[in-house]
Amino acid sequence: QARTLRLDLAPGSAMAVELTIRGLSGNVVATLTAERAQTVSHVKQALQASYNIAASMQSLVLDMDVLSDSDPLDRVLAPEDNNAELTLVLVDPWLEGVSKDWKCLRKAPPATRNNRLVVLEAIERSKGEAIKFAGEEIRADRDVILAAMRHSPELYLHAKGDLGLDREFACATMRYLASPKVAARAQRTGTVLQRAIVWSWVCSEELCADREFLMLALAARGTALTHACEELRNDSELVWVAVHQDACAYQYASLALREDRLLTSQALRSKGSMLAHAPPHFQADRELVLLALQTSGDAFRYASEELRADRELVLLALQRDGTMLQFASTDLRNDPELSKAAFFSLRLQGRQARRP
Repeated sequence: QARTLRLDLAPGSAMAVELTIRGLSGNVVATLTAERAQTVSHVKQALQASYNIAASMQSLVLDMDVLSDSDPLDRVLAPEDNNAELTLVLVDPWLEGVSKDWKCLRKAPPATRNNRLVVLEAIERSKGEAIKFAGEEIRADRDVILAAMRHSPELYLHAKGDLGLDREFACATMRYLASPKVAARAQRTGTVLQRAIVWSWVCSEELCADREFLMLALAARGTALTHACEELRNDSELVWVAVHQDACAYQYASLALREDRLLTSQALRSKGSMLAHAPPHFQADRELVLLALQTSGDAFRYASEELRADRELVLLALQRDGTMLQFASTDLRNDPELSKAAFFSLRLQGRQARRP
């Protein structure tokens, strides 16, 4: 991506000139505003500051002539030229090798592997893969990482530095992690390849209060709702996205939203143990407790005292988890049939635990 640069100009200067600087491939590297009295060296220093390319590695060419560092722009440009195009030629001996074979970047010295223009060109040639061989400094550059991710989003894994706090990078990464392809892989393997840098956004108050970003983050990991600001944990749409991705997110929703019977049903249908975080009147709701027991016998311990005296519910809980008998009412704990059901359930659990 071309950058717009500007050298220090005298106030009200009428001697400014606009320079368009292109690479050998013809792509625009930068546009630069300078005074005619300034030298070619000043231009190189501006490119060094912006692109981390040592001035000694730069050659600037105008109409096939290599410009001398000490030449003032007024000497090399015609008086009527207020706009000019220069060609930037990089003279690092490694550059020719990398331009021919991007894999040479792996063995190149740090200065070359952190050269922004070289890495960006290698990324384009390699369809993103060259980022794996880039220097750590350049992998902390948002534009460079995003250029690689446009070819292959999973290359976010090679980001360095504080990029996790950068909104554009964070959004691009979460958009990928929330994609159906990654979700299917997570469901198939039980894991998603991630790095800590992806979740460093939780340290940013701005991102934790950014609704658009959180919509993406929660679609990737519902339990990230715990890091949302208080206002957004009371946002119905966001909470539904989070609970749909992971029912455990229900516990981080505001109390007002946990009063929503439909939302509570959705959470219990996937994760019965979320009954622990439901309001007391839902814990006393037989229909909801029955729903929770369909997926988790452990949910029984969070049922109201009245429902823990319901023989049908106790029997259903024991079929899931024999240890739940201890939470039944005193009368039911002494029920021979239920004790027998608990015994057989525990024996079955023991066999399943020993199964290779």
